[in-house]
Amino acid sequence: MEESKQPLDFGVSQYGAYHCFGDKATEYLSCLKQPYADISNCNINNQDSEQYLIAIFVFTDNAEVYTSEIDTFIKRYKDFTNSIFILDLHSNLQYEAFRERWGLYNIILSSSYCTLQKSILHYLLFFYHFIEGPGFLNMDICDFKLCSRIATFIISGAASSLAHPIHPIPYKNELYKNNLRFVMLGIELKSINTREATRDMNILANFMNQLPEDLDFKCQISSNHGHPHTEYVVGFNKPLI
Repeated sequence: MEESKQPLDFGVSQYGAYHCFGDKATEYLSCLKQPYADISNCNINNQDSEQYLIAIFVFTDNAEVYTSEIDTFIKRYKDFTNSIFILDLHSNLQYEAFRERWGLYNIILSSSYCTLQKSILHYLLFFYHFIEGPGFLNMDICDFKLCSRIATFIISGAASSLAHPIHPIPYKNELYKNNLRFVMLGIELKSINTREATRDMNILANFMNQLPEDLDFKCQISSNHGHPHTEYVVGFNKPLI
């Protein structure tokens, strides 16, 4: 029986979608409670100019193995979005060639604090909460694309402390500081009360002062409040994590 296609009701809003190449990527994404649908299960019409995706996230077990499939996919969907992010689950020596080939190419990493599957989940949730979602300071898709181009290796996660908003990353270590290229930080405050918000911003400022001066730092404060936490995507030149 043929699988039914779910229509995308774009309306005025823009949406994201994902797709996978490889068994590992497919298994991971199918198990995650994340906000996006697989674009292959959506019915989009390239004759309808009102249909538009803010981004498509392509996850692959190994870009070296699926290079031609990814090329074909980009040609198929490039008219629906100008933001197709290639996320490789496998570190390889051809990453510079892939960055030149596709532009928005990153190798997503795990760490001792965050499994690869959770890093994928936090990456998608960050985009959903702080790029698609409203907030203060106005981090947008252009900032997200800029950071994607700055560094090859990325890790995503969440933390409950504003004092250590990316605490699993040893950013004080000189080796890591020299390798750190960008930090995208999304913040939900406990309260929008002026006094409490000011205190939180002072705590955050102390954290920012510890980061390298040449670091690209992007930040957005959620319009939601009451569940204080941070979400982050961090980029490195080399896979030192």
